[in-house]
Amino acid sequence: MASATEENLITVLETAKWLGVSKAKVHDLITSGKLKSMRIGTARRVSKQSVSDYMERELQPQTEENNAEVN
Repeated sequence: MASATEENLITVLETAKWLGVSKAKVHDLITSGKLKSMRIGTARRVSKQSVSDYMERELQPQTEENNAEVN
């Protein structure tokens, strides 16, 4: 039986499917520090909360500085 913590951890492949990106992109996000993950033995796992936090940060409205670059 899986613990509550284990139920909240997903694989890199599951993360990629959730975000609609490749596994390589997920690894890039992890390496850059934009997406938090953990190792369990040799396996890499990402918490569902970490994915949600990343998506929330990425979906925030652009700042005025970013808007100025677009115009």
